[in-house]
Amino acid sequence: MPTIFILFGFLGTWEILNNPDFKTPEFGGIRMEAGSNRFYLSVNQFVEKTNAIGLISQIGRKYATNTEIM
Repeated sequence: MPTIFILFGFLGTWEILNNPDFKTPEFGGIRMEAGSNRFYLSVNQFVEKTNAIGLISQIGRKYATNTEIM
């Protein structure tokens, strides 16, 4: 099983347990697309599409992106 599926499984489970506002149907669509070669999703896109609270993305120094997992 590819690592991306394990990661999305963990994120989805954590969000379902800890976030009552998590958009589960949108997450299901993202998870289904995750295995394709054309799949691209930034942390900000994930947070916006699913209303996730477990990831925080901020622009850092020199336009680097810093991501924290809660």
